[in-house]
Amino acid sequence: MKTYYIKHVLPLKALLLFFVCLLPSASLTLYMSKVLQMEKDVADVPIIIGACLGFYFMLFYTEGTRVVELTTEEIRTEKRSIKISDIKNFKLKDDSPEFVYLKIATHSNEKLSIGTRTSSQEELLKLYSDLKKAVEEHNIVNLNQILEKKLIYDTPFGKIIGLVVIGVTLLMVYSLFFSSGGTKNYGAYVTFFGCSSFLLFRIFGRRKNQSH
Repeated sequence: MKTYYIKHVLPLKALLLFFVCLLPSASLTLYMSKVLQMEKDVADVPIIIGACLGFYFMLFYTEGTRVVELTTEEIRTEKRSIKISDIKNFKLKDDSPEFVYLKIATHSNEKLSIGTRTSSQEELLKLYSDLKKAVEEHNIVNLNQILEKKLIYDTPFGKIIGLVVIGVTLLMVYSLFFSSGGTKNYGAYVTFFGCSSFLLFRIFGRRKNQSH
């Protein structure tokens, strides 16, 4: 039996907490500015506090350490136990710059999601790698084959997406450096180049968790 200590976080929960902090504070700032007509420095206080709290939940919040145990026959967490033979499919979601999580589905439509941040993904990747080995051993001796579901980025269509992103990136570079028309929004360029760089690395780069 192998044991993994994963700094657990649910990406959707972190995103929800981000908006729970940001939206009410933005509404309060708008109310103080437009209705109460307070000075801008005072009215902006709620949105600044809300944004700081929101980005804390998005970038740093975790739910503690989740202990996961894996044997050749089952995977166990503190509250659940799933037999390897009951698994229908599994996949590793690593298409976010901030989160990576393992999703497991069973033949009885149970689902198990174990997530962490990319900054502390080593334990989760070990679990993923060992689970793949356990599944491969199971598939050799059993008729019911457990499938690993691929993300779109790992399919031929993903390469097409990557080529489209490269084309758009080249157009953005041309617009930034060689086009003289209009006022340029440099913040939008920086945001786009940051997102496109991560996406291209995800599509064409060799991931640490790849075993082939």
